[in-house]
Amino acid sequence: MSTNTPAQKITLVGFVLMFFTSVLGFSNVARGIFYMGQSSILFYVVTGLLFFLPYSVICAEMGASFKNEKGGIYSWIERSVGGGFGRKLGFITIFMWWFSYVAWMMNVASTITIPLSYALSPFIPGGFSHATKFVKDILGPIGMGLIGICVISLITYVITHGVTRLSKLASVGGIAIMSLNVVLIVCAVFILASHGFHTASSYSWADLTTVPKFSKYGGDGLVGMVGMFGFAVYAIFAYGGVEAVGGLVDKLENPEKNVKRGLMIGAAVGIFVYCFGIFAATWFIDRSSPAIIHDVMTTKQGGTGLFYAGNAVYYFMFTLGTTVAACLNLSAGTATTMGNLFAAYTGVSMFCALSGAFFVLIYAPLKQMIEGVPEGIFPASWSKENKNGMPTVALMWQLGLVVVMVLLSTLGGDAVKDLVQNLITLTNVTMTVPVIFIIYAYLHYLKNDKVEKPIRIFKTNASGAFMAWCAMLVIGFANVFTVAEPLVHVYMGDDVAANMKEAMMSVGGVVIFAIIGWYMVVRYERHCAAGKLPMPESEAEVSGK
Repeated sequence: MSTNTPAQKITLVGFVLMFFTSVLGFSNVARGIFYMGQSSILFYVVTGLLFFLPYSVICAEMGASFKNEKGGIYSWIERSVGGGFGRKLGFITIFMWWFSYVAWMMNVASTITIPLSYALSPFIPGGFSHATKFVKDILGPIGMGLIGICVISLITYVITHGVTRLSKLASVGGIAIMSLNVVLIVCAVFILASHGFHTASSYSWADLTTVPKFSKYGGDGLVGMVGMFGFAVYAIFAYGGVEAVGGLVDKLENPEKNVKRGLMIGAAVGIFVYCFGIFAATWFIDRSSPAIIHDVMTTKQGGTGLFYAGNAVYYFMFTLGTTVAACLNLSAGTATTMGNLFAAYTGVSMFCALSGAFFVLIYAPLKQMIEGVPEGIFPASWSKENKNGMPTVALMWQLGLVVVMVLLSTLGGDAVKDLVQNLITLTNVTMTVPVIFIIYAYLHYLKNDKVEKPIRIFKTNASGAFMAWCAMLVIGFANVFTVAEPLVHVYMGDDVAANMKEAMMSVGGVVIFAIIGWYMVVRYERHCAAGKLPMPESEAEVSGK
């Protein structure tokens, strides 16, 4: 690996904005209010305090301890657990985590034009509700796929110019997310004042604990309970991605102090953004009103179907714009135009947010996997850095894999498209199982006296272990339920074949990636034993070699 690389560093502000880019999703506020109403606040508070906050602390403490390690979460697990098992668990974790993001990149690259389609809302007949169809009719799947390939190729090229430029451009996504929250809060306060400080929604224990009937998560009896747990899982996953920025600690200025500051600021702001954002939404949206229910219901249910999962955030901001216009006593036509302008601004902001997420997630998982694992598991050329300190060869290989997957999903026949979709289904659980392994490693980290612990946010091992187990149980529940939900629908007789396939592939993805990772490490260890590769440093020290 090159040693003459420039000392490029990420500032604290850049680190926090990268955190917002990779973790926070403004659409989670919109989906929360429309799917669950006021009750979504309780879900985001509970999951934030029991999972997001302790998990952020775990990443901060371990990141500070291994601030000089380039391997990120691989190093955290390998060094904390130790020995051959630590090495195997670390590699399995980083490998399935990385491939999950490759699948995410393929999926987002294929649809990156959709946010931009909403930017045209004021100019499209029918406004924002016809934006996606308008662009899909013009570009088609092939055109959308090719634009996605161009976007991800351009971003990969920019990343090769160094982490400083990467952090600055990734920060644009964080700024875009925060700007949407500022617009929401300012407009919601204006609406609240215009209505004499009377909120659109009511507040009671029933409101905070009742699942709306007409929503993705609504229903009665068993179905309603499944829906409620389903949104709990959604809320947990909405807080995912901390480990991506936590693994960039070696690129951070003054990492001993800034990793703690950055992750704690990010965690506090994250919980606030979700909870207060939904609270502010209740000032102008009554989830139980006939008008909203009519828009949320599908046409088969007797509604307009104007709202659906894919356009949640745009419908949300359209509603905000039209409500502001109504408070200003503007005409119905002008109110619709203002709503479409709000949707257009949201489209541009969401495109910036997704692009910013690309800057972080194209680099961070790959960087941790390539630079952290022992020499010999991957080709030596993959770890070589260019003059800007970036693993260019590995980035190009990753780009090639994503491009091939996008082309297969857009140009291939039905069988090929099904194969690509199956790959995405395989990563449904594998993206979050690594979180369980990281928390498990933290329990070992607390007891490992050989590891220096420069910061202790959990002041005692007992308090650290307690919060770690809270986070473990929450994310464990999310993964178990992700597998169990389709099985419940199988039991109820709903689309048995498709739901059984989804459940089996969710479990199968973890098993397949675990086997592949285990094999690659065992193969590496055999080569070390045969003298074909250098022995790991920790074991070389023990043996005196």
